Amino acid sequence: MSRDRGTHCSEGAKPGAPKAKQVTDRLHVLVNLSETVHHCFLHNKSGLKEAMPSSAQPASSAPLPEREPWHQGLSQRQAEKGEKPQQQRVEHSHPIHELPAQ
Repeated sequence: MSRDRGTHCSEGAKPGAPKAKQVTDRLHVLVNLSETVHHCFLHNKSGLKEAMPSSAQPASSAPLPEREPWHQGLSQRQAEKGEKPQQQRVEHSHPIHELPAQ
Protein backbone atom coordinates (compact mmCIF):
# COMPACT_ATOMS: atom_id res chain seq x y z
CA MET A 1 0.00 0.00 0.00
CA SER A 2 1.49 3.31 -1.07
CA ARG A 3 0.72 6.20 1.25
CA ASP A 4 2.06 9.43 2.66
CA ARG A 5 3.87 9.44 5.98
CA GLY A 6 1.00 10.85 8.04
CA THR A 7 -0.07 8.90 11.11
CA HIS A 8 -3.71 9.11 10.05
CA CYS A 9 -2.98 7.09 6.91
CA SER A 10 -1.10 4.49 8.92
CA GLU A 11 -3.84 4.24 11.53
CA GLY A 12 -6.48 3.80 8.81
CA ALA A 13 -4.48 1.27 6.81
CA LYS A 14 -3.66 -1.10 9.69
CA PRO A 15 -7.23 -2.16 10.49
CA GLY A 16 -8.30 -2.06 6.83
CA ALA A 17 -5.43 -4.17 5.51
CA PRO A 18 -3.39 -5.55 8.42
CA LYS A 19 -1.13 -7.74 6.24
CA ALA A 20 -0.44 -5.09 3.59
CA LYS A 21 3.07 -3.75 3.29
CA GLN A 22 3.04 0.04 3.65
CA VAL A 23 5.51 2.12 1.64
CA THR A 24 5.95 5.84 1.18
CA ASP A 25 5.17 7.05 -2.31
CA ARG A 26 7.79 8.99 -4.29
CA LEU A 27 5.78 12.21 -4.36
CA HIS A 28 5.72 12.51 -0.59
CA VAL A 29 9.39 11.55 -0.27
CA LEU A 30 10.28 14.38 -2.67
CA VAL A 31 7.89 16.84 -0.98
CA ASN A 32 9.32 16.04 2.45
CA LEU A 33 12.89 16.34 1.14
CA SER A 34 12.11 19.65 -0.55
CA GLU A 35 10.51 21.09 2.59
CA THR A 36 13.43 19.94 4.75
CA VAL A 37 16.06 21.41 2.43
CA HIS A 38 14.07 24.66 2.16
CA HIS A 39 13.78 24.83 5.98
CA CYS A 40 17.53 24.22 6.39
CA PHE A 41 18.45 26.96 3.94
CA LEU A 42 16.04 29.46 5.49
CA HIS A 43 17.30 28.90 9.03
CA ASN A 44 21.00 28.80 8.11
CA LYS A 45 21.28 31.82 5.80
CA SER A 46 24.00 33.53 7.83
CA GLY A 47 26.08 30.36 8.09
CA LEU A 48 25.75 29.74 4.37
CA LYS A 49 26.82 33.30 3.53
CA GLU A 50 29.86 32.96 5.78
CA ALA A 51 30.81 29.64 4.19
CA MET A 52 30.41 30.98 0.65
CA PRO A 53 33.60 32.42 -0.86
CA SER A 54 33.34 36.18 -1.45
CA SER A 55 33.92 35.68 -5.20
CA ALA A 56 30.77 33.55 -5.40
CA GLN A 57 28.55 36.06 -3.62
CA PRO A 58 26.42 38.33 -5.83
CA ALA A 59 27.80 41.83 -6.37
CA SER A 60 24.45 43.48 -5.77
CA SER A 61 21.18 42.58 -4.18
CA ALA A 62 19.24 43.36 -7.35
CA PRO A 63 16.17 41.17 -7.79
CA LEU A 64 16.55 38.22 -10.10
CA PRO A 65 14.72 38.38 -13.43
CA GLU A 66 11.42 36.52 -13.59
CA ARG A 67 11.65 33.08 -15.11
CA GLU A 68 9.29 31.84 -17.75
CA PRO A 69 6.91 29.04 -16.78
CA TRP A 70 8.32 25.58 -17.50
CA HIS A 71 5.56 24.84 -20.00
CA GLN A 72 6.12 27.93 -22.11
CA GLY A 73 7.57 27.05 -25.48
CA LEU A 74 6.05 23.57 -25.68
CA SER A 75 4.63 22.60 -29.02
CA GLN A 76 0.89 21.94 -29.26
CA ARG A 77 1.62 18.21 -29.52
CA GLN A 78 3.85 18.24 -26.43
CA ALA A 79 1.23 20.16 -24.44
CA GLU A 80 -1.54 17.75 -25.49
CA LYS A 81 0.69 14.77 -24.74
CA GLY A 82 1.21 16.07 -21.18
CA GLU A 83 -2.47 16.86 -20.63
CA LYS A 84 -3.74 13.40 -21.55
CA PRO A 85 -2.04 11.49 -18.68
CA GLN A 86 -3.07 14.24 -16.27
CA GLN A 87 -6.70 13.92 -17.37
CA GLN A 88 -6.50 10.13 -17.02
CA ARG A 89 -5.16 10.47 -13.46
CA VAL A 90 -7.97 12.87 -12.56
CA GLU A 91 -10.63 10.57 -14.03
CA HIS A 92 -9.10 7.60 -12.20
CA SER A 93 -9.04 9.44 -8.86
CA HIS A 94 -12.71 10.52 -8.86
CA PRO A 95 -14.07 7.05 -7.95
CA ILE A 96 -11.48 6.82 -5.18
CA HIS A 97 -12.59 10.14 -3.67
CA GLU A 98 -16.23 9.02 -3.83
CA LEU A 99 -15.58 5.86 -1.73
CA PRO A 100 -16.00 7.54 1.69
CA ALA A 101 -19.48 8.74 0.65
CA GLN A 102 -20.63 5.17 -0.02
